[in-house]
Amino acid sequence: MSWQGIVGHDKQADFFRCNLKQGRLGSSFLFLGPTGIGKRKFALKFAQALFCQQNDSAQLQPCGDCPTCRQVLADTHPDLHLIGVDRAHGKRSIIKAQLVGGKKATASESSQILEPQTEHPSEVDTTAIAGGFDIQSGDLSTYYQGLCYQLNLKPAQANRQIAIIDDADCMQDEAANALLKTLEEPPPGSVLILVASNPQKILTTIHSRCQTILFQTLADDQVKQVLLDSGAVETEDQARVLASLAGGSVEVALATVDGKLVELRQEVCDLLPVFAQQPQRLAAVVESYVSAPKDSPAQRQCFQQVADVILRVFHLMLLQRTGVEYSADEIAQSTVATMLQNWRGDEETIIACIDRTLDAVTQLNANANIKTLVDAWVDDLAQIQLCGGYMVPEL
Repeated sequence: MSWQGIVGHDKQADFFRCNLKQGRLGSSFLFLGPTGIGKRKFALKFAQALFCQQNDSAQLQPCGDCPTCRQVLADTHPDLHLIGVDRAHGKRSIIKAQLVGGKKATASESSQILEPQTEHPSEVDTTAIAGGFDIQSGDLSTYYQGLCYQLNLKPAQANRQIAIIDDADCMQDEAANALLKTLEEPPPGSVLILVASNPQKILTTIHSRCQTILFQTLADDQVKQVLLDSGAVETEDQARVLASLAGGSVEVALATVDGKLVELRQEVCDLLPVFAQQPQRLAAVVESYVSAPKDSPAQRQCFQQVADVILRVFHLMLLQRTGVEYSADEIAQSTVATMLQNWRGDEETIIACIDRTLDAVTQLNANANIKTLVDAWVDDLAQIQLCGGYMVPEL
């Protein structure tokens, strides 16, 4: 079973349903979890449930047919406000003016003042060039209202205002600081949802003022079912392979349909059995794949994909060594069998490799240099396999 067609997040739905029945719904939430697992979709469905005219919001079961439900689906509800990074116009962060409002800029002004990397400046005619404005003064036709101002308005149609900030971990510091007052003194009945995947990019002052709702990655079977139901793949075998590569993320699974990650996985699995003797070969493959995108978020996603492939192999090795039954495709089974034949350590050694890989992901999210990170990570994995653990230098 899945709540409103959203797979894998029934516990989160139960949490909100319980709070609504008790009349204890909070005002500020941080939806935190890996990318591509349905956090934004959950936030929109939650907003739809709160606005639904047909069913009581405490049931958390939007009908999907009433006018307000249709407005939410069409992104036309006057009391639902969504902001995020405008990647369509080359933006990389949420700026302060999106929250507090600003002056409407011409195409030339926005391309010169805000973010010169914009590739289509002529399409941007409402980018703020001011950090904020006094709504009581000036010509309102030359300004636009930010999210914080809109939340403080009387609801136009419903009994509350709801705001969703997607990519909240991409907020500039001054934008995050501008949001603090709204978080501290939320308008009556309002609900503000921040959606993020990288907790290290969220200011402590923001994190402490929100109720954190954790979202976990999906199981492989759940990802496979989503792929089949959406028609993204034609066969169950294809869905199974993509799900095993996705690391619990539907977004990653959909991105691998073109075959690039499948090819990478084959190459990595070919190198893993001999990487301890030739770590530079695996490091070169990983570095080439991760460095291909030019922007940091895409590089982090590529590294996460590589890490998920390797983590999957180590996880299956651990299951095999401990006698736990598991299902995997032929490539994974062959890689695991070959590696275990030459494995010098025990189960703790495998766990050490898993821990070191997770540490590498954390380090990349902290903006570590890719080449240095990959070289150190692969060398450490090789050392763990050869020595049965880390070799601590003698003092």
